[in-house]
Amino acid sequence: MAFNKNSGFTLIELLVSISIFVVITSVILSNYSLYSRQTDLTRTAQEIALALRKAQSYSLAVRGFGTGLTLTFSAWGLHFENPLASPPPSPQWVNAAKQFVFYSDTSGDKKYGGSNDLSDPAKCSAVPNECSELLQINTSAKIVKLCSGLKTSNPTCSNPPKYIDITYQRPNPSITICNDLNCLSSVTDYEICLTSSDGNYKRTIYVWNTGQIAIDDIACP
Repeated sequence: MAFNKNSGFTLIELLVSISIFVVITSVILSNYSLYSRQTDLTRTAQEIALALRKAQSYSLAVRGFGTGLTLTFSAWGLHFENPLASPPPSPQWVNAAKQFVFYSDTSGDKKYGGSNDLSDPAKCSAVPNECSELLQINTSAKIVKLCSGLKTSNPTCSNPPKYIDITYQRPNPSITICNDLNCLSSVTDYEICLTSSDGNYKRTIYVWNTGQIAIDDIACP
């Protein structure tokens, strides 16, 4: 078989091929980054909703907290601190936008009364308190603020609560939602507002005092 010394790619053909490859690769990487941010946001919203359902399940099942003589059968709930609060209610927290507390209401006051020094997850259960678990948001998404009444009453986002405690009371499926001032029965819904790492995508978790939970892609005002 004869060898054709003139066969192969010209310099222009090679440059065109490389350019096409670079453009296609850039489009793929750009779409992957977009998909990753959206997926992280959706996953975070679902994990928070599942944590709320877990608290409800523990309360309805009369799940105990502690061991031995310290074992108690109390309500369960979640404690969120507002990243926008100034000054923060718990300065020891590393980042209120990336963590929240799963607690047992052993005192029965329908509020979180555990350790506020949660700079290390191990401190959650280091001493007897209501803190059962410090839950971390391990995605690129984050909590940006807490609001109230966006669905059913006077909306409050301009002067939001410093924190909210969502407590599921056994044996009822209803919940009590308290903020840093009091437990307002007139406020029927609270919102946990999430955003992607670049701030372009939003999710809002709605929690009603009836126990209903919903996730929407509408941003908090």
